Amino acid sequence: MKRMSRTGALFVALFLLAVVAQLGRADQKCHLTYANFGKAFVEKYCLLCHDSHKSFFMRMGAPAGYFFDQAEVIEKYKDEIIRWAVVKHDMPPRWMPDQPTKAEREQLLEWLDCEYGPPPK
Repeated sequence: MKRMSRTGALFVALFLLAVVAQLGRADQKCHLTYANFGKAFVEKYCLLCHDSHKSFFMRMGAPAGYFFDQAEVIEKYKDEIIRWAVVKHDMPPRWMPDQPTKAEREQLLEWLDCEYGPPPK
């Protein structure tokens, strides 16, 4: 049996910490909403590529269907957004000049958890 690399183990540990943090927040009153946080975050960091009004080439490789100007799509891909933007810090792509701060990434996690609920068990 192969051993997990340190990077892989770190990723798993961070992902599990994010899940535990989400479960602990599920009962709290939501202070962050789409209106007071999510909309501005998505517009600043996501819509350059994940806008439903952009053509294939204007989306710079964003997968089809990942349109984050639509709330139902954000909800559908919430866990993936958390994995890529909060846990891995790979979104937005590192080549983009504007990157969320650590605090903004934590707020993103809090907002998604509050707005769309914790992941299913």
